[in-house]
Amino acid sequence: MVTLPANLEPTNSNSTRESLSIGPSISTRQYDASSEGQQIGLLRVVTEEGTRIPQYIWWDYAVEKITGSKASNIYSFPKILTMNRHEALVVSFLPSSSPHQIGCLNSRGNLKKLVISWRDSPAWYYALHGCTNNTPVIKQDPVSAGFVSKLWSFLADGTLQASLSSFSLNNQRQYEETKFTTTEVHMDTSGENIRFVKPGASLEQDQPQGSPVHPFVRARIVFEPL
Repeated sequence: MVTLPANLEPTNSNSTRESLSIGPSISTRQYDASSEGQQIGLLRVVTEEGTRIPQYIWWDYAVEKITGSKASNIYSFPKILTMNRHEALVVSFLPSSSPHQIGCLNSRGNLKKLVISWRDSPAWYYALHGCTNNTPVIKQDPVSAGFVSKLWSFLADGTLQASLSSFSLNNQRQYEETKFTTTEVHMDTSGENIRFVKPGASLEQDQPQGSPVHPFVRARIVFEPL
C-alpha cells in the first residue's frame, strides 16, 4: 500500500487548476539516480524557453481518458498540464537501466500506466497518454498500432527518456529495426498535446503543412521526487 504525502491529497475535489499553490521561489527536490527501491514523485514539464511557474502533468486524465467496451474506446482530450502542484499526477517506478513502466497513483480517471501512442510512421512523434489496466498494451513492431508502456527510463538529472524503434523494409522485403532513445518533447502552448519526438524533429509549425491552433514549443519532462 502506498501512502501519498499529506500535502498532495486534495482538500476540495472541485478545486480549479488555475489556482496556484506553488510559486517560482519554492525549491524542489532533485532526483537521486543512485536511489534504490520504489520512487514516487511528480512529472514536471520544462520548456526550452523556461517558465516562470512550474507546470506538471495533471492528475485528472494524465493525458487522455480511455473508457469504453471491448468493441470501441471513447477518447477525450482535456488540458493535461497544471500549475497547481496539489493537482499534479503522482507516479511511481522501480529504477532500472532497462526500459520500464511508470505507474500512476492518484489519477482521477483511474489511469494506472503512463504510455505512448505507437504506430510505425515517418511522422516521428508519439503522443503521451495514460491508460487503465484494462487497456491492452503492445510491443513496438512494424504492423501493430496501440499503446506501449515498457519504454521509460530516467537520466541522472531526472529527465524522462523514451526508448523507441523505427522499422524499414530491406531489399529482401524484411523489416529492419532501428532503436533510438529520446528525451525531446514537443508541447503545444495550450497544454493539450504532449509528444515525444525523434531527436532533431522539426516543430509542427516549422513544417509547411502544419497550422496548429496553438504553437508547439520544445520541452522535456523531469521527475521530481516527493
